Amino acid sequence: MEEDGYSISKPLRSNINPAHLDFSDDNARHKKASVDDFWEAMAEGSVGLPGGITLSETLDPWISHRGYPIVRIVRNYDGGSAAIRQRTLSLIAKHKVYLLYGQQSVQERFTYDHQSSSSDTQSTWYVPLDYINKTSGDWSSPTKTWLHPEMEMVLHNVAAQDSWVVFNVNKTGYYRVHYDEENWRLLAQALEENPEVLPPETRASLVDDVLGLAAVGLTKYATALDFIKYMQMGERHYAPWGVLMRHLLKLNGLLYETSGFSGFQEFTLRFTSQLYSDVGWNIDEGSRLTLTAVTIACAFENAECLEWSRNNFAKLKDHPDVLLSELLEGKMYNEEETQRILRSFPQNPVAAQIAYKFVRNNWQVIVTSEDNHETIKIVGYTMAMVEAHANFAIMWLKESLPEIQEWLTANNFTEIST
Repeated sequence: MEEDGYSISKPLRSNINPAHLDFSDDNARHKKASVDDFWEAMAEGSVGLPGGITLSETLDPWISHRGYPIVRIVRNYDGGSAAIRQRTLSLIAKHKVYLLYGQQSVQERFTYDHQSSSSDTQSTWYVPLDYINKTSGDWSSPTKTWLHPEMEMVLHNVAAQDSWVVFNVNKTGYYRVHYDEENWRLLAQALEENPEVLPPETRASLVDDVLGLAAVGLTKYATALDFIKYMQMGERHYAPWGVLMRHLLKLNGLLYETSGFSGFQEFTLRFTSQLYSDVGWNIDEGSRLTLTAVTIACAFENAECLEWSRNNFAKLKDHPDVLLSELLEGKMYNEEETQRILRSFPQNPVAAQIAYKFVRNNWQVIVTSEDNHETIKIVGYTMAMVEAHANFAIMWLKESLPEIQEWLTANNFTEIST
C-alpha cells in the first residue's frame, strides 16, 4: 500500500463523526488534555463500533502495532458463504508469509520488518469489514461487520455462486484483501465485460492488492497479470493506471539484468502501447493519465517516447552524473525539484547504480556543504531505498522470477535477442 494508495484517516471517518476529527482552536474543548480526554471526546462521535468494545480498544492495535492486516477471503460458492478467520502470522526474513490454515480466511500481518518482537508479531486488529456483490447495486451502502482479533467467523449470503464479491469497498479500511482464485477470476471477467461495473477507486484498490500480494508470494503472478489484462483496452481512468505504473516500475527494477527482463519489457510495451497512442500525445495538457502513460512508455523504451524525451531531456539521458553534480551545486534546481529528482532514482535500476557511485565518490562534498542539509536527508533516503531494494530482490528473484518467466512464455512474450 503506497503512500497515496490508502488514507489512514478513512477508517476513522467511517466510524467517527467528522466534526470530532477537527482539532482547530474553535473545537478545542481543553487547553490541556490527557490521552483519556482525547478518547472520551472521540468516542462521543463514534458510530458502528463492535458491540461491547470501546473506541480506545478498537484503535489501540492500529496505533501500537507495526504493519497492517491482510484479510483473506475464501468463499463457499455452493453455499453462498465466506469463511473468515483472523490470525497473525510472522513475516520471516525471506520476506514471505506462508499460509498454514487451509481453506479458512486468515488475517495476516503485512510488513517488511522481520526483526519485530515476538509480542508484536502476535498482534491482531479489530478490522472494519464491508463488502458488496454484483447484485447489490448501491456502492454507498455496503454490508458492514467487524472482524475481531483471535476470532473465527463465517458470513452467510455473501454472494451467489456466479457473482464476484468486493471487500474493503472504496478502500475505507487500511488493509489488503486476499481473495481466492475463483473470486479474482470473476472480478477479472466482470471488468473485461465492463470496467465501469466497479468504481475507479475500487478498481485501483484491486490492482494494488493483487500485485502487492503477488510481490510477497501470497498470490500467483499469473493471477495478478491475468487480472490486469482488462486495462489494456478498457481502462482509461488515472487511478488504476497510476497504481499499475508503480508496480511495473518495481518489477522492471527487480528483473533488470535477469533472463526475464527482455520479455517483461516486451510485454509492458505491448500492453501500454494503446494507452500511449490514445493519450500520450496530449502531454501539454498535463493530465495525470497522460503523464502516467508517458512515464511508462519512456521507462520501457517506447520509440516515440524516447524520441520525445531525447529532444527534451538529452542531458538527463546521456549524462545523469552531470545532473547529480548540478543537484549538488544547488544552482539550477530548487529544493522541491531536487527532492523529486532524487526520489526517482531508486525506481530506475541504471539510475540507482549511478546514484550509488556518485554519492560514494562525492560524500565529503555532500556532508560538508552548509546548503545540503535537506538534500542529505533525501540522499540518505535514496541510498537506503537502493539497499532495501537489493536485499528484497535477492529473495524475490529466487521465488518469483521462474513464475513470471513461465507466464511471459505462455503468453508469447519471449526474450528479445540483443
